[in-house]
This record gives sequence, structure tokens and C-alpha cells, in this order.
Amino acid sequence: TLISNFELQHYSDVINDAKAIEMDQEISDEFKNDAKFYNAKAHYFLKDRKLALELFSDYLNDKNSERSAECAYYYAKIQAELDDYKKSNDFLFKAKEDYAMYEFWVVKYYILMASNYHKLGDNFQAKATIESIIQNYKGNKSLIEEAKKVQKEIEDAMKKKSKVNYSEK
Repeated sequence: TLISNFELQHYSDVINDAKAIEMDQEISDEFKNDAKFYNAKAHYFLKDRKLALELFSDYLNDKNSERSAECAYYYAKIQAELDDYKKSNDFLFKAKEDYAMYEFWVVKYYILMASNYHKLGDNFQAKATIESIIQNYKGNKSLIEEAKKVQKEIEDAMKKKSKVNYSEK
């Protein structure tokens, strides 16, 4: 029921399921690890950032799993959501090397880095980072769309700050 509850976005039930699994001596470590992972994501989606950050950080020592690559993304995303864009980017620079074999997550790291640069006021770097993804990445279409959305946000913000009138005459 753990994964079903997660897929149904019943995050409180996921947390309860994870607690029950953790306490059960008969359940394998592998399944307990699954429960811990979904527990972290449930806390994230319930906006319990502090506990989610702690739970995701437990995965960061393992550099050989896609799950750890995903946890690294959420760890950095929480840092950004807490307005610590520099800390998020510093972490992502290391993570992109640590998890280089997981292309999907590395692209997500770059998209988040571009957004962080923008929020730090470095629109030149933000624009260069996001355009590089859009021009060079040929994989998952949803990531390309996500990158285009961030690109539009950056460009719209740059237009707002610009003294040039972009409206039609």
C-alpha cells in the first residue's frame, strides 16, 4: 500500500505506512529502504522541508544509485526553496559529478541551477545554462519543456528589468 498511497498522493498515509514498515522486524532492509525513500518524498510534498531535507540527506553517501541521484535533486531543491540558492548550486555542482551516469537527474540539476542563477541575479549565467540544455539535450521531452518554462521565466524577468520597450507599436 505504500507505493499506492504515494501514487494516489495520500502522503499522510505514506508516512504512517513507512513508520509501520520501519518498526516491523520481519520486513527486509530493502523494503525498509523503499519506505524511507517514499517517506522523505511524502514529507517533501507535505512541505515539511526540514524533515524531508534530513531524510533525503541519508541517501547522499551512495553515489551508485538513481534513487540517490533523485534524493540529491530534492535536497538541492529544498535548499533553493529555503532561498539558499548559492548553497543549492554549490551542492548541485558536486552532485552532477557524483551522479553523472544518471542523465535525467543531471539535466534536472542544470535546470535547477539555471533557476538558482536567475534568483541570485546572474541572468547571464542563468540564460546560458538553460539555453545550453534546450539546444543540446535530446532526451526526455518533459525535461526540455521544463527547461523552456524556466527559460521563459528568465526572459520575462529580464524584459521587466530592461529599459527597452518590448511591446508592439
